[in-house]
Amino acid sequence: MPFSMIPTNASVAYQGYSRRSWLKRSLSALGLMAAGQFRPPGTQAAAQGQSWIAFVSDTHIAADPSKTNHNLNMTENLKKTVRQILAEAIPPKAVLIDGDLALADGQKGDYVQLMKLLAPLSSVGIPIHLALGNHDNRENFREILGDSDLIKSGRVTAIENHHTSDLTIAGLRFLILDSLQRPNFTPGAIGADQAQWLAQTLSNQTDTPTIVYVHHNPDLKTDKALSDTKRLYDAILPSLQVKAVVFGHTHVWNPQGQHEGLKLINIPAVGYPHNPVQPIGWTKFVPIQGGAEVTLSSLDPKHAAHGVTQLLNWR
Repeated sequence: MPFSMIPTNASVAYQGYSRRSWLKRSLSALGLMAAGQFRPPGTQAAAQGQSWIAFVSDTHIAADPSKTNHNLNMTENLKKTVRQILAEAIPPKAVLIDGDLALADGQKGDYVQLMKLLAPLSSVGIPIHLALGNHDNRENFREILGDSDLIKSGRVTAIENHHTSDLTIAGLRFLILDSLQRPNFTPGAIGADQAQWLAQTLSNQTDTPTIVYVHHNPDLKTDKALSDTKRLYDAILPSLQVKAVVFGHTHVWNPQGQHEGLKLINIPAVGYPHNPVQPIGWTKFVPIQGGAEVTLSSLDPKHAAHGVTQLLNWR
């Protein structure tokens, strides 16, 4: 898809105001500044030192490490992401990557290169869990990664030949879904069988706070993202232990969405943004009592949203 963008280390003005002004206006619009629900860069999170999880999405790795998209090198971006995660004082309990692992249509070489880039994490014992997106190829993914010790897939359940996982990490349950229909095609879909599995799985364990992790964004206003968003909500909304849906796909950072009290956490891309005001980077997710704290780690430390911690209160 053609998108206009500029490198994130450039000085950017957007609609007459700076990135920092844009962030402040966005936070004010959400009522977060007045409510004290964010912390500016450089401040200490209340839950510092606790267990945490790294959320990563839309890496778009190519077999050719020199490949660029919109003037950004995706391989170098993932290398920097891995270095940032490893530089944290306390290592994460896991790294979850939310689809569009590959550049365009999930070539085997893309996944070989991805394995090399993630090896520094697995070599120090950090589990890695993967979801699939519309730029992936399920068969190639499984052929390259299926028997690899690099990927700790947890309890994987075959649903319509999909890649789904049921994991417990840092006291939370993560249900990783597979919204890929076919390579290099949008929208995504959950499908009837996967939705049924999701509802049944939730009914079997109701006392653990649960996060649903899926690539495509659930949006009832369009079928161009997750085409069966209503099916997803019907499966999870009755289960009050489900606290949030985490998704990528849009290349947008917005952890403050919600639907009927369910948190909708849109994590940014690592590969490249669709809109130049959006950051590229990863998310530090810290579970706390009754919610979580999320902090953006931008690959551009000058981005206004870099290091800002936001509080999420569970339903």
